[in-house]
Amino acid sequence: MLTLNGKRFYNRKDEPADITGYTGSYSVNTRTISLYDADGIKRGIINPFGILASARKLDDGRWWYSYMIPLMIGEYSNRQQYGAEMAAAVKLILDNKRMLTHEAIKASSV
Repeated sequence: MLTLNGKRFYNRKDEPADITGYTGSYSVNTRTISLYDADGIKRGIINPFGILASARKLDDGRWWYSYMIPLMIGEYSNRQQYGAEMAAAVKLILDNKRMLTHEAIKASSV
């Protein structure tokens, strides 16, 4: 589970049976965390530098990212909370990258 500004997001890989109380979901790859609303539409990302950005799909299929906090999260009341939550998100990205690297090394040695 990921908490941003008091809003809870569940991991899309481990979807809980009851999603009541969650604002949306997230997925992690080796570079970013993608944030999805309750309808499964991508609304934001957190990059590996701890920057939260809003996401919007363009008509041609590409993604547009802007340095705006997604509306589903809302404005933070202070920078300390924002900084602490982004640091935790970056740790999540790095932990996922280490896990994927470890799995790749293990698979190649078999």
